[in-house]
Amino acid sequence: MGDMEKEFAALIGAARSGDLEAALSKSVLREAKVRRHPLNFLAARVEDDAGQALRLHLFDERFRFKQTGLEVHDHTFDYESFVVDGAVEQTIYEAIPDAGGAYEVLEVSYSHGGSALQRSGRYLQLVEQRRETFTAGETYRLPHGVLHRLDLVGPSATTLVLTRHVGGRPLTIGRSSGDNPPSTARTPVCDTGGNPMTLSTHSISRIVEAALSADQI
Repeated sequence: MGDMEKEFAALIGAARSGDLEAALSKSVLREAKVRRHPLNFLAARVEDDAGQALRLHLFDERFRFKQTGLEVHDHTFDYESFVVDGAVEQTIYEAIPDAGGAYEVLEVSYSHGGSALQRSGRYLQLVEQRRETFTAGETYRLPHGVLHRLDLVGPSATTLVLTRHVGGRPLTIGRSSGDNPPSTARTPVCDTGGNPMTLSTHSISRIVEAALSADQI
């Protein structure tokens, strides 16, 4: 078992015993900057040389940095997610190529601290395959390349995620349009002094509060 897998298992154990925040402050995630994600959650992430990454995701219904209409996407990694608290709903889709389809494939590219979507000129129809709800204490998995969306159920949720990089280029699906797709800065959440917040310096509740403050949204 690799170091990231051991950390993931240890953090799940801490979450089950109610000691997650103390464990996070001592884990490999402790110095990771907490950033806004365009799918409307906060994320702290650290990656090893083997391409495994450990992530903490914080969801709150009050967040307002969502790229509306661009929720369906895939990943270039396999992932395993443990729901610490709250609940999330995952919807899985099948893509059917269709030159006159209502949706366009958008290719994702990353730069330091941000991402951009690029039009591919490939169109399709989306067919919903299934929906599943996962609640506190449950673990679920998704292989790379599967189109899905994840939605918050209830006011808030926290998940721990372990990813294993496979390769390729990630895709996002958007409604067919002539508009240029957006770029996203994925900015860090900062304290009142403008310093990026980490799990070693601030509690989860304080980080969420800072993300919700008027000058942070």
